[in-house]
Amino acid sequence: KDFKIITLTGDLGAGKTTLVKELLYQWGIKDEVLSPTFTYVNCYKNDQGRKIFHFDLYRIANLDQFFELGFDEYLVEPNAICLIEWPQVISLLLSDFPKGQICGLEIVHLSNEQRALVIK
Repeated sequence: KDFKIITLTGDLGAGKTTLVKELLYQWGIKDEVLSPTFTYVNCYKNDQGRKIFHFDLYRIANLDQFFELGFDEYLVEPNAICLIEWPQVISLLLSDFPKGQICGLEIVHLSNEQRALVIK
């Protein structure tokens, strides 16, 4: 399925950014992928011209701050996909999107070597 938004939840250190790195690699991104913890969002573009926005909202205080930073514009950009770590702070906004456009992934930390991926 071609989702517009993929949310990633899980405990700190569960592997959300590691999963994002693998998804970006599968989508043809050859650049180094770093967590946008302090920049909030990183933008990538693959060979097919598709933009991929990787958000880390851990430090976003509330939905108003998300809007003030103009990040809501990214969610509706044509030919783009948004990967959002720590999406809980904007859950009200995400509830406005059709369910077919959003995929929720929860990473459950089972042990140091094992994770479970729950698709919502």
